[in-house]
Amino acid sequence: MEPLDIHRVYDTRLKVNKPNSIRHLGQIYFKQFKYNEAKKLFLSILEEGKPQEGEEKEIDPDIYNDIACVEYKLGNYLKSLSLFLQYHDLKARTLKENDPELSRIYKNLGSVSHQTAMYEEASEYFDKALAVYEKGAKLSPIDLAILIDEIGVLQRETALYDKSMENHLKALKIYEENYGKKFPDIARVYDNIGFVYRFLGKYDEALQFHHQALRLYTEIFHKDHPNLAHTYTCIGVIHRLKIENHIALINFEKAINIFARYLATGHIDAAKTYNNIGLIQHELGQHLKAIEQFNKSIKLYLDNNLEHHPEVAKFYNNIGLANDALGKWNVAIECYLRSEEITKRALGDTHPTLASYYNNLGVVYKTNNYFREAVKYYMKCWYILNVNFKGPHPHKGDILFNLGLLYQKFERYDEALKAMNRSTLIYQFSFGKKHTKYLRNRYKAANLECDQDSFDKNNKFP
Repeated sequence: MEPLDIHRVYDTRLKVNKPNSIRHLGQIYFKQFKYNEAKKLFLSILEEGKPQEGEEKEIDPDIYNDIACVEYKLGNYLKSLSLFLQYHDLKARTLKENDPELSRIYKNLGSVSHQTAMYEEASEYFDKALAVYEKGAKLSPIDLAILIDEIGVLQRETALYDKSMENHLKALKIYEENYGKKFPDIARVYDNIGFVYRFLGKYDEALQFHHQALRLYTEIFHKDHPNLAHTYTCIGVIHRLKIENHIALINFEKAINIFARYLATGHIDAAKTYNNIGLIQHELGQHLKAIEQFNKSIKLYLDNNLEHHPEVAKFYNNIGLANDALGKWNVAIECYLRSEEITKRALGDTHPTLASYYNNLGVVYKTNNYFREAVKYYMKCWYILNVNFKGPHPHKGDILFNLGLLYQKFERYDEALKAMNRSTLIYQFSFGKKHTKYLRNRYKAANLECDQDSFDKNNKFP
């Protein structure tokens, strides 16, 4: 019986045609996204397989892999990690050093370690999986493509964007050469490529790949296949970043409806969608409603003992944004500093997500007229963006815009205009001349020039 895999894209329409065992039925339920039903069956096998007192009996180790896959899909990452480790301990001693199953075990350990923000451990497991392949393991093309794609996902999370894109494109080539362009797992690679483009600030390219994933999923499966929830969320995020909130909300609502139909209401994957809905509510001025959504997101992670996960840092940051808008600046600062602490612990001192938290701290201090503190955090933000992104990037435009506003507030008009004009050029490069941010900057720059002229006239020497 083929082992379950946490990364394969399965068809939920798979029918139960007289399964030859309880485990076989459990695997069918798994592929139908009926994870709780699958879990019950797998646990019953595990319970029945336990030896009674004085009885010599060995449990089939493959059942640990099956339960680990289910726990992963249910978002119970720490349980999944423990079970994959048990599976490794039981299975590895019977496998040769170039057995393909050993590579799959390390790949799964790498993926679940990644989900729990154990990035160094994840990288080590992926290296071990590759080492098995290099020792002559005859991995199927699909197993090799999944492994390379997952390495790309980890590299994206740790801001190695060029390497990440390189591995996603390698995986895409393997799939297309061996299975053609209509293979369902290709859609997952399209989404991952879109992710990298989004992090690089190339939103139109990102949307192009997410829509390719959407078309492939709907062409092969049906319009509410569970994997579509992830794709709809990705599309929604980009429209939100482009300040197209109406389109973003439509996509987030589609994602939530799919989560509600196929997955438990408390599934951890729903946290990001709640978070994104909260961000739109915040942007629409519904700050208390937004905080409710952010707290829902945090609760899902805390329920899974993932209080130090970098995603939790993002949710605290967003609670800070809402409290900032409500004038609760001390609460906002506390949230931003908590985000900084969690992120540094998991990802180091120069990860790009820190730039957002430093920018937001700068905004709070600007609002409260603490010029030096505001400049300090804006410069921290600028430093991190330059470490991670070469050339123009929308986030660089954002921080230059905020610096311009800060210098304007303290009547340092030359510096304000310089920052605002640089920001405008970046927005023009990233979005074009019709985008809201570009037009806003042109208006602000014109106002700054008027303010500077007025200031110069009023401060002329006689």
